[in-house]
Amino acid sequence: MRKENNYARRLHRRAFRRQGWLACPTGLPLVKTRILAHDAPRLPQHVARLDRLNRDTHHAAIEQQIVAALQRHIPHVHAVLCSDYQLGLLSPAIIGTIRDLCQQHGVLLTVDAQGHADYYRGVDLFRCNDREAAATLGTPLQCEDDFQSALAALRERLAVRTIIVTRGPDGLSIQGQDTPYRHIAAAQLSEVYDTTGAGDTFIAVVTLAIAAGIEPLLAAHLANAAAGVAVRKFGNAVVAPHELVQAMRRRHY
Repeated sequence: MRKENNYARRLHRRAFRRQGWLACPTGLPLVKTRILAHDAPRLPQHVARLDRLNRDTHHAAIEQQIVAALQRHIPHVHAVLCSDYQLGLLSPAIIGTIRDLCQQHGVLLTVDAQGHADYYRGVDLFRCNDREAAATLGTPLQCEDDFQSALAALRERLAVRTIIVTRGPDGLSIQGQDTPYRHIAAAQLSEVYDTTGAGDTFIAVVTLAIAAGIEPLLAAHLANAAAGVAVRKFGNAVVAPHELVQAMRRRHY
């Protein structure tokens, strides 16, 4: 309870609204330890990360509270973003509730998944990385033809409007209902100090852009540029609007 109150105070100071925020009674499911290399006066550089997972964390005790919160809030939002790290919270029941409510109320539903791809049939946008795409399809992705075939297969299998596969230093590939296959080069290949949060930045920006009415291909360019800014910062950094504008101008947008 003390930790919950501490988080609540910190969120309040940053002007976050607490509606729909629930604390898991079983404690933290994941602790991350980052190993950094430091060479002053440059920023520390991320080398590796050790994750300690508690896969025994059981969310059934609060599942009904989560469903009730979703039913209250989804009708009043523009988008829902599911970030699935396979830690147990996004159960098939909760995912089904989210999908049904989004379809019922015309709310954009995007997904960033590290597995469980088949849980997310029928969403608006699905993102995974190249390793996850290869594992889902059971085939290696080694050349551009492989990626083009893989995105088409994933989109058909999941019945999603848009599929994005991020490819690390090789950028990303996108294909959608109104978006022919396209490979977009990485926005930042040098001065990569810390990849922490780059994927979260990407899916957040692409979701916000599409919710604002931007077509998916341009939204992917925006998200790619934002992730390129994020990797030049240390830690869980925030990309400011003016930084994103500057990054897009450097890419002649």
